Amino acid sequence: MSSIGISFGKTFTAVSGNLSANWLVQPNMPSQSDLDDFLTGDGINVGGVYIVGGSYSRSTSGKTALGVGLYTPQVGASYNYTPSTDGFNVNTNIKW
Repeated sequence: MSSIGISFGKTFTAVSGNLSANWLVQPNMPSQSDLDDFLTGDGINVGGVYIVGGSYSRSTSGKTALGVGLYTPQVGASYNYTPSTDGFNVNTNIKW
């Protein structure tokens, strides 16, 4: 979820997409504060795949996330910015 961003990449098919699982890289279950820190501010994402692949994301909080999944052949990168979550709730209510 980001308000402002720019991305570039190359897909090798007419349409691209993915089905992936992503997680914060840390030893314990992320708290709401961890998620807010990761999801707000500046962030970058890079990925490169051919059918099975992955992605790497990093936010200005220093938190990182990895993703793995099924993708159409593609490679790309993005920069994103999301303002503070003070005005909205990013709680997904997903239980681990």
